[in-house]
Amino acid sequence: MDGYVIKLGRKEKDTIIHDVVIFERSNTLQDNMLVAKSGVMRVTPDKKFLEFILKDGWRYSEKGARGAV
Repeated sequence: MDGYVIKLGRKEKDTIIHDVVIFERSNTLQDNMLVAKSGVMRVTPDKKFLEFILKDGWRYSEKGARGAV
């Protein structure tokens, strides 16, 4: 999936996933990340989209200029 990095800690035989991290890659100075303990990952019935239903997680978003520290 262009523009995203998806890391799964563990996937069960069905659609259940654990320890999920989704990082949005962009050319801007903004960082966006989703982290969840568990969820479901499945393809939509029309096979056009990958769908995530995540549980017990949070979203992190940060904007700012990068520079020397």
